[in-house]
Formats: sequence, structure tokens, C-alpha cells
Amino acid sequence: MSEENKNSTNDNHARESTEKEILIDNNNDEKPEINASNIEETLIKEIDKEIPKTSKRYFGIDLIRVVACFLVMQTHAGEIYYIEDNGDLIRNEKNIWPGIFNSLARVCVPLFVMISGYLLLPMKTDYSTFLKKRFTRVSFPFIAFCIFYDIYYYIRGVIDVKTMLINIPKIFINYGSELGHLWFMYMIMGVYLLIPIFSPWIKSAKKEHFYFYFVIWLISSFSCYIHLAFPQIWGEVYWNNNTVVQGFIGDFGYAVLGAFIKLHLKEKNLYILGIILYLIGSGFTMFGFLYKREEATTCEEIEVTWKFDSINVVIATFGVFLLLRKVECKNEKVVKIFNDIALKSYGMYLIHIFFLQFFKYVFDAPNQFPLWCIFVIAILTFITSYLVIKALSYIPYSQYIIG
Repeated sequence: MSEENKNSTNDNHARESTEKEILIDNNNDEKPEINASNIEETLIKEIDKEIPKTSKRYFGIDLIRVVACFLVMQTHAGEIYYIEDNGDLIRNEKNIWPGIFNSLARVCVPLFVMISGYLLLPMKTDYSTFLKKRFTRVSFPFIAFCIFYDIYYYIRGVIDVKTMLINIPKIFINYGSELGHLWFMYMIMGVYLLIPIFSPWIKSAKKEHFYFYFVIWLISSFSCYIHLAFPQIWGEVYWNNNTVVQGFIGDFGYAVLGAFIKLHLKEKNLYILGIILYLIGSGFTMFGFLYKREEATTCEEIEVTWKFDSINVVIATFGVFLLLRKVECKNEKVVKIFNDIALKSYGMYLIHIFFLQFFKYVFDAPNQFPLWCIFVIAILTFITSYLVIKALSYIPYSQYIIG
């Protein structure tokens, strides 16, 4: 191999390790050839690519992230009207409203996973760099907020000193303070662990390979409904919880779906299909809640169609992503605002329960009409969470607190 080709190969490896996968999708970029005559020009271009630029971001992806973040808060605001503080089901006429609005918002968490797949698959760095970057960004803020909520509940008198001290090391087993929204952190860590394994396959897979994966994934998404009639299916027994499609059950399919859209549907405008899929998926999700609300005695029963790995939520999430991914905005101020909210969304997700509980108390939410109260609490929680995370971002090393 000539010296010139060696230089070109080394340059390509260096370039792959420094690309900013959150900002730029360079799947179709041509790799420059470096020689003595153009080395200065090439280096300038490489440095320029490493500088984050708002114009390089996907506005549609930022929009999806912002929408998903708000829908999470709307979902938790709606829970006020059908879940007691102790977890019991509230059975009254008010729970029809979260049945409607939360069913429409059930796409929130899967959208985050689809974004991860869209932006991170296939990987543009080596394994160690990817995992170090992802886990540093996720784990430190997660632990910080687990401790924050632990101390917060102690100050409120919800837990005693002993429980507070036990909750901190318990983080490594399950989230310390009993806050339901923190389950997401363990799930997304699992997604990050799988990305390096799936990345080579994603890079080389053809459409038919993706289709094979999606067929089995969709079959597995019926498992939650089949279990209603048959508690043990496809090989499940008390000494084996794994079914024949166990490897496909879960949220990672959303990451694969996000990667598929980027690689094979990138140039297609599928807005109408997106609307149709969202309405069909969300309609079935809503029907299940409203159908069960009269007879259900537990939250698990009434949320039967709300599971994130159910076929209806998969369909609705796919629809929303198709609908919003290619949305563009020419207003620079709007683009910057959505860009900044998207970058702060992780910290907003972690802190929002604190403010949601505050506004629930201020408005005496359980005694208010949910049609307006759900949205007022969600909007105020969203705005307050953003402003606080924005303020914290100016603190040195804030990335270890807010992500």
C-alpha cells in the first residue's frame, strides 16, 4: 500500500472517531483523499465539522424530542385522575379524561428510543468511545437526581433517615426513591448496550433483513394480549420465562425502526401514512382504556392497551415519527428554541416530577376538572423544568447533573 493510501486510510479512521453523531448524519458523505497539496484545506474542513452548528441539526428530530418530552409530562399530569398516591385505581367519571389524553400521548417514551436509533445507528465511533460517552451522559445525572429525590422525600417526611440511606446504594439494583419515571433510565441503558452489538448488522442489512426482524418484533408485540387468555405461551413455564420471541420483546425494536427510517425511508414524505397510523394505533389504545374503565379494579387492568411494546403503541409511534421527522422551519429563533429545549430534554425529564407535584398541590388538582387542569399542569411543569435546567446549564460541569 502506498504512503498516500495509508494517510487516506488513517484520516478516514480519525474522521469516524470524531464525527458528531447527534448533529450530523454523514452516511452519504464522500471521504476526502489527503495528500501534500490539499492537507491544509482538508484539516480546516475537518475542524469545521467538529464545531456544533444549529443549522446542521435535524429540526424534525428536535421537534419529536420536544413533543415527546411534553407528552411525558402530560401523561404524568393525567395520572392524577386515575391513580391514587398509594398506587390504587381511582374509579370515577374523571378518569375518562386521562383515558383519552394519555392514550394519545402513549407514544412519548417509544419516540425517545426511535430518536436514539435514528441518530446512533449505525455507530460512527468504536465501542469504548460510544459506551463511555453514552453512559457518562446518562448515568451521572441519573444518580444525581436519585439522590436529590431521596433527600427531597426525607425533607418532606415521606421517608425516614434509614430509608434515605438505603435508597442511595439501592440505585444500582433499582431506582432509589420510588419514582416511576426513573424506570426509563435502566431501559435506555439497555438500549445503549445493544447498539454496539446491532450496529454492524444495521450497517450491512438490506431491506429484506429489516423486514424479517420487524415481522418477528410485531408478532412479539401481541404477547401482552395473548397473555390475557393464556398466562404461559410459546415455551413459558415457571422455570423458564423466555418465549420463542423473547429476544424481540421490548423497546429495542424502536431503535431498529428509527435506523430503518433513516437508511431506507429518508427521502420519502409519508405524512398521510403517518397520520393514518397514529390515529389507528392511538384509537385502539384509547378504546382499551375506556372499555376496561368500568370493570377494572387495578391500574394494571385498566392500562392493558398502554404497554409500550404492544402492537397498537408501535403503530402509533411509527406514525408520529413519520409525520414529524421531515418537518422544517425557516424561522431561526424558533429553530434555536427547539434546539435548546431538545438539548435540555433529558434534564427536564429527570426533574419534572418535582415541579409536577408542586403544581398538583398548588391547584389542588384532584378536585379540579381534568379537561383544563391536565394541560395547565403539564404546560407549567414543562416551562418551569426547562427554565430551571437552562439556569443549571450555566454551572461549571453541569453536564454531570443535567446531562
